[in-house]
Amino acid sequence: AHVAATKGSLLVTTSPRTTMDVADLFENEIGRAHFLHRWSRHAPNPYQAFLRLADDFIVSNDSISMIAEAVDMEKPLYVFQVPRREKRRNMGLFQTIRYYFRSRRNDRRIAGMTPDLTDRIYDVMTRFGLSRPRRNVDAFERRLYQQGLARPLGRVEDMVHERVWSPRRVPKEERDLVVGKIRDKLAAKRADQA
Repeated sequence: AHVAATKGSLLVTTSPRTTMDVADLFENEIGRAHFLHRWSRHAPNPYQAFLRLADDFIVSNDSISMIAEAVDMEKPLYVFQVPRREKRRNMGLFQTIRYYFRSRRNDRRIAGMTPDLTDRIYDVMTRFGLSRPRRNVDAFERRLYQQGLARPLGRVEDMVHERVWSPRRVPKEERDLVVGKIRDKLAAKRADQA
């Protein structure tokens, strides 16, 4: 519907995580007027060219890095909501404990509570790779929408018909500061491991 409303064409790329059945569905549904690139480690990836050529972006909400790259291009970005899987019921004891710690830590962080002993235990588990921090996709999306950097795909009232879009780009100085801090932390971690 979005492509028809904007009289555009699609440049579609899959990722290493895209299953074959989803890639086949794309291929069957998008038609010949559009371009589909099936990701392969043995083929050149046109992703960077797509970023520069596209007028609009539609990115699934399961790829925060792709959303960030699209935001940086200062073009309209629509976020497609990938259906979420239900929590597995038979996770086993260790996975159940990790899930409990992760959910508890996330809920307390959102509430602005000071970390207690249980939170610190979870943080240690995360540092040693025994658990993985939960990505808060909902909070990330909410911030994108609040700041006018993206819109949810599918709502007719959110479609851009007049090509009016004014997302705020992260200033280069701010981005360089964040990159510098990340590099400093990586260097410190490597120095500690040596």
